[in-house]
Amino acid sequence: SPDGFDWTHTNLPTEQLEFLRKALYSSDRECIIAIHEPISNDEDKRYPVNNAEEIKQIIKDSGKVRLVIQGHKHEYEDVTEDNIRYVTVVGMCEGIQNRFMILDIDKNNITPEVVII
Repeated sequence: SPDGFDWTHTNLPTEQLEFLRKALYSSDRECIIAIHEPISNDEDKRYPVNNAEEIKQIIKDSGKVRLVIQGHKHEYEDVTEDNIRYVTVVGMCEGIQNRFMILDIDKNNITPEVVII
C-alpha cells in the first residue's frame, strides 16, 4: 500500500457526499445505490465506512432510495434500516466458485438471487 494508506480507514469524501445529495434530490424517480464498502450497521466492525451515518442520513432524507447494494464483506446479508433495504453481495473471490447476483425488480418488490457457478 502507498505510504500512509490504511485500507481499513474508509470515507466518502465531501465531494462525493455532495454529488450523492444533489443526484438524489434532483431525481424524480426511486433510486438504487451501489457502494463497495458496507454502510449498513456492521456489528463486527470489520469493514466500516467511517462516515456511514452521514451517508445513510443523506439517503434517508432523500426519501428516494429503495435499495443499497454493498459489498466487501463477502457474506450475503439482507437488512432493512429506516425502511431502506441494504443487500450485501457475496464476494466473487471466495473459494473456487464464482458468484454473482441477479436482482428481479418490479414496482413493489426487489428479489435478489445469488448464483453460484
